[in-house]
Amino acid sequence: ASLTTYVHQISADCPHPPRPAILVLPGGGYDFCYDGEAEPIALSYVQAGLNAYVLRYSCRERAAFPRPLMEAASAMVYIRRHAAADNTDPSRVFVIGFSAGGHLAGALATAWHRPEILRAADATGEETKPTGVILSYPVVSGGKMRHQGTFVRACGKAQPSDQDLRLLSNDLHVDDRTPPMFLWHTAEDNGVPVRHSLMMANA
Repeated sequence: ASLTTYVHQISADCPHPPRPAILVLPGGGYDFCYDGEAEPIALSYVQAGLNAYVLRYSCRERAAFPRPLMEAASAMVYIRRHAAADNTDPSRVFVIGFSAGGHLAGALATAWHRPEILRAADATGEETKPTGVILSYPVVSGGKMRHQGTFVRACGKAQPSDQDLRLLSNDLHVDDRTPPMFLWHTAEDNGVPVRHSLMMANA
């Protein structure tokens, strides 16, 4: 995994209040991290006045959970602990994920507080919790309409069990600790059915 930072230069001649930040999680079915959903997204947020961070999380044979989730949680801790150096507002750290990256963003939103995740990220308090989350045509559910390749790689098994699929179905883990979300999708999406976003919105 790697984390690339896109932060505004801090200058004594041009002071600026701490900026909100956003963690970008590209899609790619946990097979790869798609470049088109990485730097271009980060730069658009930088242009809008945010600091941005792109996480290229573990894929393929290293994609089995909870590894990518631990990496995302660790990225959140990094952003908050480097807030002063990057002129970031640690109370406004958001996450955006696309497709499989949307699945990872949804997993972070619903599992940021799990003890094993906090331990892996060496986190205290709510350092791993996103302030808010944007899910962009996300993979959500391991049910009948699941995105097969995504869940095979995320489970690390050619034949995931029902228990595996339930554990990785983000809509089943929404509770009062889940941060606010904005979801968007298109009804014509042939890769990830719009049903995924509707199930998450309903949850």
